[in-house]
Amino acid sequence: MKSVAGPHRFGDTCRDGRRSLDAAKGVLVVLRQCSLDEAFTEIVDTARQHGTEPMALARVLVATAENGSTRELDDRAVVAVDLVWGPLLRQVRQSN
Repeated sequence: MKSVAGPHRFGDTCRDGRRSLDAAKGVLVVLRQCSLDEAFTEIVDTARQHGTEPMALARVLVATAENGSTRELDDRAVVAVDLVWGPLLRQVRQSN
């Protein structure tokens, strides 16, 4: 009998989460001119301060940096990204 969820579903979710987190760290390295470790710490600290998960915050940060939709993403993470990094992201967009 085959699984309804499909094979590797959990693994794919974890891999996607790691990709989002890595991409979000890269966004912050560029925005903040900081190290990857500092970017990771900022993501975790910001998530904790705003009551959301670091992976949710990472997905929103990447979507926002890509000018993508955040409608289907965690509302707290969307607010946190706008408050914390929104001004920097808008500044970068205006300079391009």
